[in-house]
Amino acid sequence: MEEKLVNTINKIKALASQNAEFDQEMRKMFGNVSPIKTTYSNNQQRVAHIEKYLGLDYFVDTASSIIDYSFIKEDNVRNQLISDNREMLRIRYGTRYHIIDFSEYCRYSFMQAEMLLNYFYSKGKGTITEIIKHIQKFNPNAYIKKDTSSLSAIEFNAKYYAFKKEFNITTKPYNIWDLIRKVRNSQSHRILETGYNYEKYQTFLEKKRVPIMSDGQVNFYKMKENKDKEALSFYDKIKNTKEYKEYLFALFLKEKNFDSIVEAIKQIKDCVSGGMNVLSVAQSNVPPQQWL
Repeated sequence: MEEKLVNTINKIKALASQNAEFDQEMRKMFGNVSPIKTTYSNNQQRVAHIEKYLGLDYFVDTASSIIDYSFIKEDNVRNQLISDNREMLRIRYGTRYHIIDFSEYCRYSFMQAEMLLNYFYSKGKGTITEIIKHIQKFNPNAYIKKDTSSLSAIEFNAKYYAFKKEFNITTKPYNIWDLIRKVRNSQSHRILETGYNYEKYQTFLEKKRVPIMSDGQVNFYKMKENKDKEALSFYDKIKNTKEYKEYLFALFLKEKNFDSIVEAIKQIKDCVSGGMNVLSVAQSNVPPQQWL
């Protein structure tokens, strides 16, 4: 047997002994293959396929994280964020499940966003009662149960909208974290199975003189620039409707814009990092309860 094949097999054996999921995938791939029926050509194709994923997986493990979490001093928090970040890359390159799974990509991005928010609110904000008070200061409409005893029990949206207001985060006409949260909640399967008709809703919008960009999004700024009162008035009426939100969600699933999700995480990370610097200064001068 060629030395190259032997080396590849040894790599696979080593990985399989260290990673149960990888071991299972290899067993699925080769478990039912008969040596008699398998040709040399087929083996070569399988080896090339495996080498591709081994190479990508090695790249993910050795590449720098696409999001810099070095500002977090606590090893367990930082390592978990980096791990989830790498898992996003594996899913994007298809090395985890041998497919590119946008839903899983969203799930791991959401886990990072939630951990970053919990980290921010847990640092220097005092007791859970004081943390809730701080959240409601910036998000007065946040619904938080009176018996809430932990940050994880507070809904993501309640924390994020307070965070967004505190750091004056500006977003597109839609909130990408609403869409990511919906994907995480597995609602993507329902809307995909219905065979959503994008063109039909776009035609409906255009008949109301609402301009549509190439990616299907409403061009809100063009309406303002044209001072089209009729279109702006119509948009104000529909922007919070179930139908319009479903249209945005369907576009999000269709476009699968991986980079926009990375940028959304970086936006939160940059604010948390900056907030930690402010927190450090504040803690060195006055007690937390005086600057909350």
